[in-house]
Amino acid sequence: MRYYWKYIVGLAILVALVIGILLTIYVVHQRTIIHSFDPKLSTEQMSQRQTGIDQIRADITKAESNKASKEDRFALYAKLGSELLVIGKLDDARAAYTTAIKLLPGNPVGYQEMFQVQLAMHDYDDAEDTIKKAVKLNPASPNNWVQYISLEKDPLKVTVDKRIKLSEQAQTKTSKADNVMNQYGLLLEEKGDLPRAYAVLRELVLKSPNVHEYSMNLDRVNVEIQKKQIEERK
Repeated sequence: MRYYWKYIVGLAILVALVIGILLTIYVVHQRTIIHSFDPKLSTEQMSQRQTGIDQIRADITKAESNKASKEDRFALYAKLGSELLVIGKLDDARAAYTTAIKLLPGNPVGYQEMFQVQLAMHDYDDAEDTIKKAVKLNPASPNNWVQYISLEKDPLKVTVDKRIKLSEQAQTKTSKADNVMNQYGLLLEEKGDLPRAYAVLRELVLKSPNVHEYSMNLDRVNVEIQKKQIEERK
């Protein structure tokens, strides 16, 4: 009996150790996902980028010592952030954009670029706040709206009805920009409102007939409508 209980206790300890190891691996993996980014650059390309980054840092030091304008320093920090993002140094890129935003908090470019860094870091909550600020500062930008609404779907899982309302605002603010209209049509399709999706996409195709993606989306919705009509007749 004693041997049996010793066996049980030993097995329990072993299981606990395995679980602990697995949890540790998971945490380390998550941290790696958040703080690293695979830029897929060759060694030579990385070296060239790093040389450029060193030069930008030198330019920043010079600009700071010469008390350059906020606009000039903003441009340098934004350029630094962009280069750091390319080579996958996400924490440094975030720091650069944070400084840029502090210099010119009313410039939407800083938020637009910071958003890309936060996406790469899987920092989706902060990314949402950042892209909202970009939209508020530059509501006429179609790309800001499209990125905002795309984030709301995945990974934030906002309902399609709420995303449709956002897309309707986007159409008003951007004067029905093509990519905004396309996204709106796809949202209506996702909801199952095929007649409205068809109407929106048809208007878009008439406006921009040479964009293959828009025509494909319209054709797909048309096929879905026809299938539904056939099923209803049965």
